[in-house]
Amino acid sequence: MKPIDGTIENDLRKLQDFCEYEKLCGTLTMLWFNALIARYPSEYLLYSKDTPFHRPYREKARARIAKQVEV
Repeated sequence: MKPIDGTIENDLRKLQDFCEYEKLCGTLTMLWFNALIARYPSEYLLYSKDTPFHRPYREKARARIAKQVEV
């Protein structure tokens, strides 16, 4: 799969930056954030904290990993 921001390192750095915030807002920010979570679910679980904002996204990432393992 092709990285979103040029290289995998850039993608992971941006994902880690997003995980440092308690809450994200804005349409483009959320599109970018959701694309990174879809591409790197295990890294998202590693970087994110269990805050009220991140909790539903963490559950989606866990479900995505479980689905990948079942296949």
